[in-house]
Amino acid sequence: LEEAKRGKRKFKGSYAVPEAIDPIFYGSYVDLENQLLEFRTKTLPSGAEIKMVMRKRAEPSHILIYLHNYSPKEVETKLQLDIQTKLARKLLWEPPFAGKWTLTTTTYRKPGYIVGQALQDIEDLRTYVIDYVIWDKENDFGRQDCLDELAELEKLKQEAVKKEEYFDAQDYKEKIIDKKDELREIELYYFKRRDKAYDTKVYIYGEGMGAATALLAAERLRKNYHGILCLNSALYIQKEAKSPVSWCYKPCVPAVLMTNRKTIYAKISQNYIKLTKDALSKLEDEEELADIMEFQQAVRTQKPEDENKEGE
Repeated sequence: LEEAKRGKRKFKGSYAVPEAIDPIFYGSYVDLENQLLEFRTKTLPSGAEIKMVMRKRAEPSHILIYLHNYSPKEVETKLQLDIQTKLARKLLWEPPFAGKWTLTTTTYRKPGYIVGQALQDIEDLRTYVIDYVIWDKENDFGRQDCLDELAELEKLKQEAVKKEEYFDAQDYKEKIIDKKDELREIELYYFKRRDKAYDTKVYIYGEGMGAATALLAAERLRKNYHGILCLNSALYIQKEAKSPVSWCYKPCVPAVLMTNRKTIYAKISQNYIKLTKDALSKLEDEEELADIMEFQQAVRTQKPEDENKEGE
């Protein structure tokens, strides 16, 4: 590494890097980002583009969704995911976070103030990352090949029985038993990955309009998200939309609102917090209030489910 630092040598191939080494400092010399990080981009059916980054050969259990601020309709939104920030470096490289986080972002389906549509975009993003990245839903891990081999062994066994080759039939029977055990292990692993993916904790960090979308997710999709961080929340109402966004002021997940002092965002955030307190204090439905408080407590003290739970 000292030789790499002086520019005399570059590393090739796969190797382990001590966590104490600053990857960004050495990145220009040994290209650690390309060797240890995996980048993916995709265009969703709605037209929104998404990008994600994670450690290679890792099994992440947490997702951080970054939501950018409002962009004017006449400006084309670029898909950007900055991994040089202090937060990104900590989650991607420093223990105990390294290997446990997936960082994602989206351009939304179109520019402009579209909080309601952006909410659907981040839900599509969350679903895609869980199903096709963490769970790897389309990968059957050799299940179909195992089924084909099992069918072939069954056919050979029946032919051996017809020919009265009982020793060969017995051999095929033992191979069938072994192949069924292999198939059972593959299916168990497949559904364990699914259960683990569905237990993934999802957090949102939003700025401006992205923060407003994050708060809307905290109110309406409480079971899908576990915490939000809002910077300069732009909690405006869409005046031109056919279905304006409305707030119920009942966020059901932990939320942190940060603003610059003495700005309009500070007043907006303070007003949202005040209305939230009033909405909870005046809530007539005691069962709904109890349900909200119970869910908030469950999020704070969530325990892992039984590891011995079998798949389908």
